[in-house]
Amino acid sequence: MSKARKIAIKTINELLATTNLKTRVKLSCWFMINNVIHETGVREEKAWDNNNKRDVELMMLLENKTMELTETILRNIKEWEEDGKPI
Repeated sequence: MSKARKIAIKTINELLATTNLKTRVKLSCWFMINNVIHETGVREEKAWDNNNKRDVELMMLLENKTMELTETILRNIKEWEEDGKPI
């Protein structure tokens, strides 16, 4: 493994070590939903454009659905913990 890659992995691991669960879940959800938008052809894979009305609408939808899914997952985790963490 190259030295640059080792440094990058170390930096990512350090960032994750200080990142709370909500942010981790939100980022995972955002990237998964974003990938679906691109992989299904709803939008071509390119940088988001704040001046493009359709991009703005999709970004708002992406943000709203990401937050909705994040809150659902965190609520499920809390309920699971309250239920004694059944296997």
